Amino acid sequence: MTSLLLAISLFPALDSGPSVCAMTGNPISDDVSRVDYAGVQFGFCGVNCVIAFERNPATVLRNLPSGDKPRGMYLFDPVSGARIDLHRQGEVKFKDLGGVRVYFESSANLKTYEANDKAYRITAPRECLVDAVTRTPLATYSDAVGFVNFGGVRYYFSDADTMSRFKATPRSYIQAVGSFVTEPRSIRVPR
Repeated sequence: MTSLLLAISLFPALDSGPSVCAMTGNPISDDVSRVDYAGVQFGFCGVNCVIAFERNPATVLRNLPSGDKPRGMYLFDPVSGARIDLHRQGEVKFKDLGGVRVYFESSANLKTYEANDKAYRITAPRECLVDAVTRTPLATYSDAVGFVNFGGVRYYFSDADTMSRFKATPRSYIQAVGSFVTEPRSIRVPR
């Protein structure tokens, strides 16, 4: 019975993201901007909640309550680094972790994550939202096709080709974008 309940909690029907406010747990409003922070997207019930979140998003993320409904949606598979396409047919799976829904491209990636979750951080302390190969700025995390962790920094990419090129020789690109490495920040996502 326990394994059946675990399977149901890991693989319910796919959805399109958080359905409750990150701050209050109330239903989100379509009239209020969503906010990306460290690769996690949050919805809100009102503008005051957006403002409160933006004051200290790291603290909010750290203190999200676990419960029936996640308050944030991680935009990337933490194992492959690829941006998750929720509308793709197939094997996309998810697991709710500390109030954030984390998606995986496959059952194999979910198993890899569960075998060594410490190796696959959901957030990184430093990041670069400028494609390290093309030096193209990314307006939001949602604009990235994926990320690569290297040297304690999470680098986001504008296309799969540049992500592959970076993976092959990361040291040849990091110096050029070093000034763009920052702590994660909150970014309002255009409606």
